[in-house]
Amino acid sequence: MAHAHHRGVIHRDLKPSNILVDERGEPHILDFGLAKTAANLNTAGEGTVMPTITGQIKGTVAYMSPEQAAGRSDLVDVRTDVYSLGVILYQMCTGKLPYDVLGTIIEALQNIQYAEPVRPRQTISRFDSDVEAIILKCLAKDPDHRYQSAAELKQDVQRWLDGLPIVAKSISSIYLLRKIVARHRYTAAVVTLVLVILCSSACISFFMYQEAEKTRSTAQKTAEQALKMAQEQQIIAQRAARFMADIMMRDGQPTNESPPFPELDGTRGSDDLLTEGPEASDAQPTRRAGASDGPSMPIEPEDGPG
Repeated sequence: MAHAHHRGVIHRDLKPSNILVDERGEPHILDFGLAKTAANLNTAGEGTVMPTITGQIKGTVAYMSPEQAAGRSDLVDVRTDVYSLGVILYQMCTGKLPYDVLGTIIEALQNIQYAEPVRPRQTISRFDSDVEAIILKCLAKDPDHRYQSAAELKQDVQRWLDGLPIVAKSISSIYLLRKIVARHRYTAAVVTLVLVILCSSACISFFMYQEAEKTRSTAQKTAEQALKMAQEQQIIAQRAARFMADIMMRDGQPTNESPPFPELDGTRGSDDLLTEGPEASDAQPTRRAGASDGPSMPIEPEDGPG
């Protein structure tokens, strides 16, 4: 079809029965009975294609484009064939048609023009999202939103087969990242593992740092409390020392003055008093008192004769 579109030929009746696949798997387009060139189509003055498909609801009407269903031959171009290819691709992937065309011709044509196609993932939960995007782009109601030729459709399908981002999807960072990961699974797995290790190491380091900070803060508080207690103990000891000094001063302290009566000093004997110094020979002999208490009497010398 890309070759036919390049030559300006529009098939206008693409359907599975008009596609033949040979033994090598190569498809061949048949039945160009409704085909016209783009130049001839605009000058033919056709208002509708319905007379050629009466009684073929399940065959032809099901693969018609919205502009064909509306009888707008002025809008029919190569993008009409792109729409029909989208219907065929939808049926190949899901086994169903995108619209209900089992009723009357009018109902079928109304559905083709206005009903939104059922998303393939609503039929098959694990349907590939890229393939779904390609199909829905082909089935856009507005021809400007479809692939502009069969060649563009072929290129996007080839990009999907090669694991590259497709044009049918809006290019976003997440979508591109997902496609890169899908294309380079081993490298992505290694990078993911490295990122997990780095994140884990960062989390562990942060946790250890927090624990160290808590320990340091606790040790600092303990040291401050110990210093405060030591200062309080020092103040208490100083107050106790001053208190004891005051008590001792009130009770009296020994002085360095000599006692008024040295003879009463227990450190000196009576014999020392009798023999002490040169004055001892001139001293008056005294008699010590006996056992009885009383004052000592001096002994007077006897008078000699004459």
